[in-house]
Amino acid sequence: MAVAGNGRASDERPHQLARRGSGADAPLRANDRGNQRDGFGPTDADRHSQQAHGTQLVGYFGIDRLGVVRWRYLEAERRPEDIGNLPTKADLMVAGRALTSRTA
Repeated sequence: MAVAGNGRASDERPHQLARRGSGADAPLRANDRGNQRDGFGPTDADRHSQQAHGTQLVGYFGIDRLGVVRWRYLEAERRPEDIGNLPTKADLMVAGRALTSRTA
């Protein structure tokens, strides 16, 4: 799932956009296309961070009421080819439901 600066979410994953292109920079170009489609533009802080650290990957965390991390998803945790492969809305809903059933 991609969440745009306008608050809208898309079920289309960045890696699906990347398949439309080719080459090693396809995931980065897909990210640019997704941002453009969603009306998102980087802030000065985003640009500064990218200049200082390079690519910023995505992480999602499910934290229970006690502050314990019960679920996580880290983009490209195991291999660089997974850049742009993010959980869908359905994946996040399953994780959220599992989290709430543990703390209920």
